[in-house]
Amino acid sequence: MTTRYEEIKSWLDQYNLEFLAIYGMGGSGKTTLAKYIYDSNQNTFEYVSFVEDIGSRCKGPHDLLKLQEQLLKDILGGKKRKIPSVSRGTCMIEEVLQTKRTLIVLDDIVDHKQLVALLGTGKINAQSKIIITTRENTDTWFDHSYWRCQKYEMRLLNDDESQELLSRHAFGSKIPMAGFKELVLQAVQYCEGNPLALEVLGSSLFKNNTISHWKSQLNLLEKDIDSRLHGVLVRSYMSLPYNSEKELFLHIACFFIGKDMDYVVKILEPDYSATSGEMGKWVKILKDVFFLFHQTKSS
Repeated sequence: MTTRYEEIKSWLDQYNLEFLAIYGMGGSGKTTLAKYIYDSNQNTFEYVSFVEDIGSRCKGPHDLLKLQEQLLKDILGGKKRKIPSVSRGTCMIEEVLQTKRTLIVLDDIVDHKQLVALLGTGKINAQSKIIITTRENTDTWFDHSYWRCQKYEMRLLNDDESQELLSRHAFGSKIPMAGFKELVLQAVQYCEGNPLALEVLGSSLFKNNTISHWKSQLNLLEKDIDSRLHGVLVRSYMSLPYNSEKELFLHIACFFIGKDMDYVVKILEPDYSATSGEMGKWVKILKDVFFLFHQTKSS
């Protein structure tokens, strides 16, 4: 994240360049980068708001209204306002954005209409900054003169970065354990530089760091040569050590995609101890895994 942040941090200092669109494939780190920028700079703004998982949260007719209420509450410093309709909510947000110096992240925008509903015309305080993450091509989204936007395409990780990320999750260190270097090099090829796939594969291998186990798992992936990324996710699911973790995955996959993680943990806690350190980690990873699994299967 530090490397990518260095490439775009000058955007924060550019007057009258309010928007940053971070785009790229699922699992490439768009949300992670946006969160990194947000956490590093939120103390320098009057008000801040991070609206997550917009695409998956906008399924029903009233979902946009809930997102508007969240955004408006944040940029009013915690003051809750009742919004009668989406169109009225757009006007209310637009009025506030013209007067407040804000830092906003709109995560996973999938439709330009969502952007318009949450920002209106895009006429905002010139000292405000708005970050948008999306998988879509945004060329036609910012064709008005007052939508001043810098675009940043997420690059997948290079080999050195991939090895470090996989090692962090598999060994808890920046470099492979002795005797594993060649196996790590082989493993990163299957993940194609995708950070989420590297995190998933490394985490799945963490509990059994023996050379024989690694060779067995990588041999299975070799058979999925036409769909290696998809194969990483399948093998990672199969390697979950307990039936309770497989059940947790299936519960998330069937009922909780796009839901707030705190809400998911609260619902699953009685049966799966979801607030424990290890299970809490899996709640987050498995949500992301299912999304990428579904995406690669569909493509």
